[in-house]
This record gives sequence, C-alpha cells and structure tokens, in this order.
Amino acid sequence: MASTFVIADVQLTPYELEPGQTVSGEPVVSDAAIWTAPDGSAVRGIWTCTPGAIRMAESEIFVVVEGRATVAPEGGRPFDIGPGSAVILDRATPVVLEVRETLRKCYHMELVPPADAE
Repeated sequence: MASTFVIADVQLTPYELEPGQTVSGEPVVSDAAIWTAPDGSAVRGIWTCTPGAIRMAESEIFVVVEGRATVAPEGGRPFDIGPGSAVILDRATPVVLEVRETLRKCYHMELVPPADAE
C-alpha cells in the first residue's frame, strides 16, 4: 500500500500521559496513527507535544517536522533536535524529552507485545 498526506492536515487526538511521565511543565500530547501492522507489532503516525519535559522509553525512529527539543538519554549525553532531525530511540535506554517549542514528528514505533501473546 502506498499513500500520501499533508502532515499539517492530519487530525490529531490529545491523550493523557502515564502517571509519573511528566518531568516538568504541563505538556499536552496528541497523536494520529496513520498505519498499524496487521499483527499490532508496529505503528506509524504523527505526534505532537507542547513545551514541557516527559519521560519516554520507546523503540522508534522519527523525523522532526517542526519545533525544538533536547533529548537526554539515561546515562548518556543530551542532544538537541529540530526540523529535519532524524532520531532513533531504543526502549532499553529511557530518555527525557524536553520540548522548548511545540514538537511535531513523524514516527515508526515498534510496540511491546502483550505478556500473554506468547
């Protein structure tokens, strides 16, 4: 399947962060899943976050479309991201994402299978 869309035109749905995920500020996150693997193992979509800092532990690759942030990997060196930045995250290395300007990204995320899926 192939498709095209204008990122700015995608309707996003706000959702609540997990308890303890917010580090600072009052970030608001929104998401739109564009594609989900038939077996539920992966998802692609558009995601936004307003200024603030949140904890993340995801296996994903994403490209920043707009906004600016700092990614601080646990035990690693922080780095800044902005439009055009491509980032690869591994669930094994949690990060704090400190959003300075509302961030919009396109992502592909590997999902954790449910414990009873085996």
